Amino acid sequence: MPWPCARAHSRTAWVCSRDRPLPLGLVLRARRPAPLATFRQAGWVIGSLGWIAEKFDRRALSYDHSAMHRWQAAQAGRFLAPRPGADVLDVATGTGLVARELVGWLGPSGRVVGIDVSVEMLRRARRVCNPSVCCFIRADAQALPFRGGVFDAVVCVAAVPYFVDPQAALAEWRRVCRPQGQVVFTVPPPDGIPSLRLLRQAAASEGIELDDPGGPLADPGQRDRLAAVTGWACDEVCEVIFVEPRADPRAAFAFVDSGFCEPLRTASGSVRERVWVRFDTLYRAEFAEHHVVQLVRLRPLPTSS
Repeated sequence: MPWPCARAHSRTAWVCSRDRPLPLGLVLRARRPAPLATFRQAGWVIGSLGWIAEKFDRRALSYDHSAMHRWQAAQAGRFLAPRPGADVLDVATGTGLVARELVGWLGPSGRVVGIDVSVEMLRRARRVCNPSVCCFIRADAQALPFRGGVFDAVVCVAAVPYFVDPQAALAEWRRVCRPQGQVVFTVPPPDGIPSLRLLRQAAASEGIELDDPGGPLADPGQRDRLAAVTGWACDEVCEVIFVEPRADPRAAFAFVDSGFCEPLRTASGSVRERVWVRFDTLYRAEFAEHHVVQLVRLRPLPTSS
């Protein structure tokens, strides 16, 4: 059985194949020109997603060291529990942590197609994942380069907060999913990321308001509305907790550069220093970091005949 292939494009299209290595870098969409139509070799910037690609390029070699990320991938694999032989799209695959979890579920006849905007993450994934079951493509979660109805499931772990347009992502996932398919994604509930919760408190002491990164898919009402308008129904939500010993406060304070804290990142040095002092006090008072994650399952809404 052939791999689900990239949809045809007048300029270029890469076909996923077991016997043909998949070149990274140029997977263009056929329908809309942005954000994947423009590439810049230096830094591999993809439109407005460039800062995300560069951020995770830098983390590629150390990403698998995170016990929390490994745990979250394992939780998502068990929650998805795909049938043997299924075709699964792993959105924002990173270094392939979820893909590696799924191999045991899918068996030799199954397949995982992982997508990400970070070239270095994808290179790492290709080195460590089973090439007979997994392949990897550089693509945007909100603008997929695949034909419709080619996957039995879509899984997305630890990436929803980075989506510029969650509704577009859900719509694309519905388009490429088969009628009896499912989506599983993880999202932190409000204040579910301990370091960021404390950073928000510390910033508030200086009159700086930081948004919670979960966005609309972390809010049950907004999530249900977005699911409905994109052809999904929320089938199940499971909340799990990972307890991690405290890290160095300075390392935790690095959330300032995560992309979720722009008002603080661009504040004056004196303001940032006062926020750091307050954050350090709050962080040292915490016994451990309790990461709260919601596992969300969506099922396709029935289509009218």
